[in-house]
Amino acid sequence: MDDAGDNCPLVYNPEQEDGHGNGIGDACEDPSSVDGRETENAEALHLQIVARSPASGTTTIRYALPRGTSGEITIHAVNGVLLRRLEGVAGGDLTSISWDGRDQTGRRLEPGICLIRLESSAGSRANKIVRY
Repeated sequence: MDDAGDNCPLVYNPEQEDGHGNGIGDACEDPSSVDGRETENAEALHLQIVARSPASGTTTIRYALPRGTSGEITIHAVNGVLLRRLEGVAGGDLTSISWDGRDQTGRRLEPGICLIRLESSAGSRANKIVRY
């Protein structure tokens, strides 16, 4: 399958299994959520994109990590290529960060699908955004 149709492009999953039928490949399924029920640590790890889809200009990313943990937010192309690494993030309350739609060199990204990923020792989350 080409990367554009991949339901989990950042993780190798050639069978494209989607046991919950929610469009997210099982390889990328949120491990803190089982059949729609969140586990104990789930409320402490959160990633939300605040933008119209498709989006242009600045995008606000809201995130939360468990206290005492840290992580990073990265922007990837659908083929997994790292486009931008945002500042390191620390655990605590729900926090917002802005992304200007530019890559690491400051160049405005072409229209298309991007994946915004939050990674930490507590787990990871990923959301996609369509840019125009």
